[in-house]
Amino acid sequence: MSHSRSKRALALGASLAAVTGVVGFSAAPALAAGGTIVASVSVPNAAALGNVSAVLVDANGQADTTATVAAPTNVSGNGEQFSFANVPEGASYYVYFYDGAAADNLAPAFDGGATLAAATPVTMPAAGGTVNAPVATLVAGGVITGTVTNASTAAALSGGTVAAIPTVNGVAVSGGFLNDADGTLTVSGNSYTLSGLPSGEYVLQYANTATNPSYPKAYYSAGGVTQLLGDASDFSVTTATAAQTANFAVPEAGTVTGTVLASASDAPLAGVIVQFYASSGQPVVRTTTDSTGAYAESDLLPGSYKISFTQTNPALPLALQYYTGAATLAGANAVTVVAGSTMSDINVALAPGGGITGKVVAARGEAPLGDSGVYVMDASGNVLGHTTTASDGTYALSNLPAGTYYVEFGAPNSQALDLLTDSALVLFGYQPEFYGGTLSLAGARAVTVAAGTNTTAIDGALLPASAAVAGLPAESKGSLSGLHRNKAAFAFTVVLGSGVSADAASVAVKLPAGFGWNKAVLAKDLSLNGSKFTYTAVGRTLTVTFQPGQRRFRVIVAGGGVTVSKALRTKAGHKKIASVTVGVTVTDSQGVLTPLSVVVKRPS
Repeated sequence: MSHSRSKRALALGASLAAVTGVVGFSAAPALAAGGTIVASVSVPNAAALGNVSAVLVDANGQADTTATVAAPTNVSGNGEQFSFANVPEGASYYVYFYDGAAADNLAPAFDGGATLAAATPVTMPAAGGTVNAPVATLVAGGVITGTVTNASTAAALSGGTVAAIPTVNGVAVSGGFLNDADGTLTVSGNSYTLSGLPSGEYVLQYANTATNPSYPKAYYSAGGVTQLLGDASDFSVTTATAAQTANFAVPEAGTVTGTVLASASDAPLAGVIVQFYASSGQPVVRTTTDSTGAYAESDLLPGSYKISFTQTNPALPLALQYYTGAATLAGANAVTVVAGSTMSDINVALAPGGGITGKVVAARGEAPLGDSGVYVMDASGNVLGHTTTASDGTYALSNLPAGTYYVEFGAPNSQALDLLTDSALVLFGYQPEFYGGTLSLAGARAVTVAAGTNTTAIDGALLPASAAVAGLPAESKGSLSGLHRNKAAFAFTVVLGSGVSADAASVAVKLPAGFGWNKAVLAKDLSLNGSKFTYTAVGRTLTVTFQPGQRRFRVIVAGGGVTVSKALRTKAGHKKIASVTVGVTVTDSQGVLTPLSVVVKRPS
């Protein structure tokens, strides 16, 4: 009985990260010899037995290279046993079984379960010996079939590859492929069949290495092929579903070429990242310039694209630029790509850029906040650059075109998030804010960047977003103005969680001593996220009642809505007041009261 390990199964390792929980079959460090694990597998019919192989993997999906696989032996029924010798004592493993023959259409499985999460770990005792793994069962997998043709001529396209890529919530979770030899499936006579697919969600991707004519790498979509994963059609596969069909119609690729130079010297720039964006603004493909400053991108579907050029050499602080000469994606000119044609001379000259540096700390205690996101935006909120803070809280952004910007601190590392979203609160633990202390782009302090220079000391100080009760932050952040006058204005935001307090019905704002509500002007000065609401003002307490079901409330009281006592005005005049604390109570739909502490700062 032949049991060679097929290339297909080993290529599956990365793909099975989401489908089965295996990270990848990378080699583990060599360990000392130990005991033996005996693993059994059953299959639907005896004919498939000769194509089944087994791999011993750890909890991280790493294959154990020290274990020796003994030749399998038949067991009762349509099954057989594998024996793994030299298994290190004290280590825990899972046994992964796969069928190397596509014709058998068997989905891979683990010992005791179809996925790693459902599998049973096998631990080798310190004394060694022999341990039996739970029995695994291979069952029929999902099947997807189809054809590949030229979109214009309907001629068959053979020799390319079609791959099923697993996804979770529409996001690709692996770069590997769940197909045949070397992780790809060669299209034969313009038809393909993907078999043995484990249950899960997939998108299909076509690739062709032919260069004359060339065809772009593209995902299958019911409305036509696309280069955007989010626009690809989803295929839900279970072992019980009938074979599904996906016929690709792929147009010939279009090409864009050009040269990137330094504006001051006309010197060619090597290593510049040339990024192409779809009309929706999503990135599609990228390439880099060579030693002559030239680039060529020939993996493009016909359509309209915008292009950015980013210098990666830190010794040459040149500004990011969009074709032609724009500083933002919105202002860029589009380039039209035609199937089978080349759009040439898409050239740019990069000018010197500027930078922004600063530090992000905790507002209380000024502890540095490392791994905090820092985003640079234009006046419309378009993100032009981002980075994360170092362990000491410092950050540096470079290659920015000269202009006026706004900086947001505190969003979780490496992902642009709206301010005060649940994700930001949970992942980072501090409430994001803009430079100048505001919670939104409106009212944020502008930062001017000049070519060839760094604008320094653009710092942020964040308040924590810890929960006082399930779903509610212990404190929110606001801004206060007008302490030196007999009028004041402030704003604060309350973010509700997913617990019993998710449907709050009212917000009660109690001012500290020395402040009062100006009832005469509240009607025009009070706003609450544009929602319909009613309010009452009794003493120092303002109660706002709003429509339930909202998760985020921003209360804004403009100048004149709050009065300030003479004693406080005198202190403010002597700059003795840096901030005040406003008591806030959130009342949820269950009648539960939660007190919050809103720290409002005196404007600098």
